[in-house]
Amino acid sequence: MEHRPIPKWVWNTEYKNITAEKMREELQNFKEIDHYGGLMICLWGFPGYMTAAHLERYGQALEIMKELGLRAVLWDEDRYPSGKNGHRLDEKYQSAAIKMAALPWLASRVYKVPGKSKLLGAVLYDPFTKTRIDVSDKFSNGRYRGGQKPGELLLVFTLAKSRKKMLDYLSEEAVAAQLAGNHQVYYDRFKEYFGNTIKAAFYDEPCMQHIRNGRAFTETMPEAIEKAFGVNPVLLYPALFMDIGPDTHAARNMLYATRSMMFRENYIGQMARWCQAHRIELTGHMDQEEIRTPAGTNGDLLRVFEHQHIPGVDEIWNYERGAKAYKIISSSAYLYDKAQVMCEVWGGMSEDMAPDILYKEVLDLFGKGVNFIVPHGTWYDNSPATVNAPPELSYRSEKFAPHVSKINDLSTRLSEMLTGGRHVCDVCLYYPIETLYAGFKFDLRLALNGRMTGFKARYSDIGEHLYRKLHIDYTYMHPDVLASRCEAHDGQLSLNNKTNHEAYRLMVIADAAVISPASLEKIHAFVLSGGKAAIIGDFGAFSSEAGKDAEVKMLAAQICAMPGVSRFVNVDETFDRHMLGVLADRDVIIPPETDKIKLKPFSNRRMDPGKVPKRYVENRGLVSFLHKVIDGKNIFYFANTKDRPKALDVSVRGLYDLTCYDPMADAYRELETEQRGGRTHFTLRLERDSAVVMVER
Repeated sequence: MEHRPIPKWVWNTEYKNITAEKMREELQNFKEIDHYGGLMICLWGFPGYMTAAHLERYGQALEIMKELGLRAVLWDEDRYPSGKNGHRLDEKYQSAAIKMAALPWLASRVYKVPGKSKLLGAVLYDPFTKTRIDVSDKFSNGRYRGGQKPGELLLVFTLAKSRKKMLDYLSEEAVAAQLAGNHQVYYDRFKEYFGNTIKAAFYDEPCMQHIRNGRAFTETMPEAIEKAFGVNPVLLYPALFMDIGPDTHAARNMLYATRSMMFRENYIGQMARWCQAHRIELTGHMDQEEIRTPAGTNGDLLRVFEHQHIPGVDEIWNYERGAKAYKIISSSAYLYDKAQVMCEVWGGMSEDMAPDILYKEVLDLFGKGVNFIVPHGTWYDNSPATVNAPPELSYRSEKFAPHVSKINDLSTRLSEMLTGGRHVCDVCLYYPIETLYAGFKFDLRLALNGRMTGFKARYSDIGEHLYRKLHIDYTYMHPDVLASRCEAHDGQLSLNNKTNHEAYRLMVIADAAVISPASLEKIHAFVLSGGKAAIIGDFGAFSSEAGKDAEVKMLAAQICAMPGVSRFVNVDETFDRHMLGVLADRDVIIPPETDKIKLKPFSNRRMDPGKVPKRYVENRGLVSFLHKVIDGKNIFYFANTKDRPKALDVSVRGLYDLTCYDPMADAYRELETEQRGGRTHFTLRLERDSAVVMVER
């Protein structure tokens, strides 16, 4: 039961309609017919959240699940996104946004801060010289009566409550109140189920974009900025909205890094600590993981899960929509030594979804490191008129019932084989968060569009190209982890984790125009030790730290002149040949893809998953693979989700006695292998939508 999928079970009706008899019937059938391992009870916005009626039904469900041996996962709200708190949120804990008023010169200037806003500071700004002067002290009783010269702008920054009643994710106090009003209520009432029946808590799509297009701010943030960087935060605020000259890139890095830290520590971190203290784990996923820059959404997608026990991702609306994000989430698990990676999948793909999408999604996800499936979902009342974001994935669906138990069995087998251990690959792909911060500002329309100014951000496209086209696996490398937990020696960059320790022979760095001196120093040490680097696009033009542009440019120039470093403008045939050449003895060799790979652009437009648009047909499905070492044994996973069979000539580094496991049939079979040149060679013939696992005896 431990590895079986746990779907969302949506209570989409009033509490008076929820009975113990029907709950028992559904739960027993979910287990026995569908082979689910538990349920996540989701409320869908009906009145009565956290009332006596709600808690009574919840307790009945937990007792039935305990009797049936099912696991329960707490969904932390009565709707998504997490942070609405069932619309019971005290105004004191509501989210707030930073706002800038840019006032041109007037001979006599009197400005009054709006009554419901709090003054954060004011700056006199000269657009021509880029000079900034803090004039916050010129405000008295909310009114500015200071001087202003012709041509100058008076920039007034205020903190205003968000129009949406969302939780202040950045505030430790606000999140503590959220926990007290949700998680703690469950624990006080049902503590005997925690750590046995209740295994985890789940949050759903928190996002700073919900707060006035990403401008989330909080009262304690100025203090946090000053404490972290020792600078006057007021003089940094203009960079959130405009280019302020040479200080722009460092200013944005200080501001966004602080905000990301507060979101990560005060929201995710505080929930994780609460869960651990109450014998359960924390999982859940962010919103809009696919976009180029997370600066306006979750802050830092690779690091946001640092404290979360089970990092997670969402795959909704159409097949492969979130594909670019899977490796970021699994890399976060690798970097921070987590055993599991969760994906909530199939939500909103409609009843028209082709059944083969069930198999394609699972096979792809496990290749990219996911090992815990949360289907979306099943509904208490499954009549079509009441189901929001179908399909219904249970025994009650005429279309999907024949597939649900099969896909759950497949997911369970793969989870049992691929959970834990350590990931093996030769390449780390630099996560250019400093550049992503430097290129983001608040006037680029919606934060969830991921728009940037002044810089390219092709890292996720290049990651997909490496994996899909060249069949080269990699781990995303965060600058902070690179600087603090990686060591360079003998041509390798070692990630020093207790369990997931990895060793990279090549670093790929794409569009890292803004970068920290610490990252450059570690890259320099890696190359100096004999390691290889492939640099694409701009590199080391600006520092992410104030006053260090010259140092960064010098270090970047030194690195580019070193043997073992190759420069590329674009990812093209020259790049491909170089990568395949420098990694001729890579861990897993699969011949490059001959099909044309066309990466789908990010889009919020919902597509019918059962009818793949013609321009995406050539992109449908892929060959996925994964190498892990679990309990001292090497395990190699290979899957084909193309719409036709695929023959793969595979070579893996090392001499292994391997047996072949078919997870679709739950059967082992012999496969001829050959050992030569220090490698093990074999040929796989994969049918469409199938997988094999090669296991060391």
